[in-house]
Amino acid sequence: LSADAKVPMVMMLHGTSGSGDKFYGISGWVEKADQEHFIAVFPSALALCIFSDENRDGLVQPGELEVTTKWADGHIGTTLRLCTDAELARAPSAVQAQVESRTVPDDLAFLRAAVARLEAELPVDPARVTVSGFSNGAQMSARLAVEASDLFGAVGVAGGSLEVSGPIPRKLPVIVSLGSLDESALNKTPGVTEFPLDQGALAIPQVAAVLDAFVQAMGLGGVSPTWALDRIDGVDVGHFRWHRDGTPDLEFLVIKGATHQYPNGTNHPVVMTGVLWPTFAAARR
Repeated sequence: LSADAKVPMVMMLHGTSGSGDKFYGISGWVEKADQEHFIAVFPSALALCIFSDENRDGLVQPGELEVTTKWADGHIGTTLRLCTDAELARAPSAVQAQVESRTVPDDLAFLRAAVARLEAELPVDPARVTVSGFSNGAQMSARLAVEASDLFGAVGVAGGSLEVSGPIPRKLPVIVSLGSLDESALNKTPGVTEFPLDQGALAIPQVAAVLDAFVQAMGLGGVSPTWALDRIDGVDVGHFRWHRDGTPDLEFLVIKGATHQYPNGTNHPVVMTGVLWPTFAAARR
């Protein structure tokens, strides 16, 4: 590369309880960046106090206040509420000290500012910035597709959903992936012990609802998906594509044997960076 060359940038958003440092080490994007000559970035979310009403009685019991890192993906502070100041005041001081924000953080503004600063300080090609996320980070990535499509050329959503309303104002490719043994998703699908790799996946109401949110946000309501059984890194993968103008706008992958994880070749044979990079490399904002 020449000294004045501009290179792509991939932002990787970790899941609940994760950190940028952790995903720097386990996502595979560092190695892919070295191999393909782009910049990989790993921001960290703030630690929030979440009220998880596990027995759904509306009362706060010991253990139902959880301090953990989370991105403001659209359902934090709404369907998943933060602890109140009064609840925190009754919590042990050690718990209170872990909380980095008592209000829903403006992660959209934070990530916009991060992209702007990185573009100013590093040789980033602004037209080739993409984002990949896992779980809660995947849901933040999906939010960015809707509310920051002016910044990102493609979006990867691994083990997550779209938690904000569309439409997505600019056409961009979105790749959604789900492990066939994703325990987080299976817990929401009574009677299903493994997600099928074929068209049966789309017949599961919870899966259909997740995908329909993307389909509607992307203006793909009149498009019928194609299906193929692919072989990726020696693993069967059900591959659905919603095509418009000859190119897939939305892709949905069901990865055989993957649990709620970001596949990296060690925790599962599939390497997610290899799955996403061809689309990310070709994407232009």
